[in-house]
Amino acid sequence: SGLLTATTYDIDDLYVGSAATITATTASESTTTGALIVSGGVGIAKSCYVGGNLDVAGSLAVGGTITYDDIHNLDSIGVVTARTGIDVTEGGIRIGAGGLDIVGLTTGLSVAGVATFASKVTISAHGAVITGGVNVSSGSVTVADTTQSTSKDTGAFIINGGAGIEKNLNVGTACTIEGA
Repeated sequence: SGLLTATTYDIDDLYVGSAATITATTASESTTTGALIVSGGVGIAKSCYVGGNLDVAGSLAVGGTITYDDIHNLDSIGVVTARTGIDVTEGGIRIGAGGLDIVGLTTGLSVAGVATFASKVTISAHGAVITGGVNVSSGSVTVADTTQSTSKDTGAFIINGGAGIEKNLNVGTACTIEGA
């Protein structure tokens, strides 16, 4: 009871009934340096504000929300929300169960390089616009739309340029050739 002044003092259990202030300004560079060194774990029941850097050598478990401006390694179980984008410079992105759902995309999906799909690709709504070529190295391309053709500009499959056909051409019903 009363005021305690000492250079060093070992305390097994410390109870502080109101705010405690530590006026030392020693910066921390490890788990054994700084103005306050705690050898065991620390439980914090309310919010925690860190004015400088937060370096975590082991794991960090937070029951609420972590708000931060810059983070380098994040291992999250649950939802991660990014305010301005996600840059992946190494290792790529692997999406397991659930797939990829891009909501509200107005600028399109841009892939610079090769895109490989292990299963089918479904394109709905406004279809696909492809600038450049499409190379099907094995298998076939099937157009499931059954829209009847009445001219060179109608039907399920319309080619605006020329068509080169290496092998046989089989037509199931009628064949009309304009300008032959």
